Amino acid sequence: MKKKIKINEKKSNIGFFHGTLSICGGIILGYLVMMVFSKYTPGDYAIKIIPSVILTPIIISFTGLWLLFSPTLSSSMIKFIIACIILFILIKGF
Repeated sequence: MKKKIKINEKKSNIGFFHGTLSICGGIILGYLVMMVFSKYTPGDYAIKIIPSVILTPIIISFTGLWLLFSPTLSSSMIKFIIACIILFILIKGF
């Protein structure tokens, strides 16, 4: 006699739009963070560009995961919009 074993595991609720927002938002936020970093780093262009080139993939990964692990899609969108506004203000200056 065979018994069926039931495992009650929660399925992932990350949808297509949530994943797409995390990927695109991570790229956009990573790029904006590196623009702010390059703007406020003193020195010539080589000193400004080389750390940005090295750190951009790391920042993109962290911001993408930060957006992906939001509990809801609306909180992910709010995080993205607020972060973009703050970074745009830092890029344009006060």
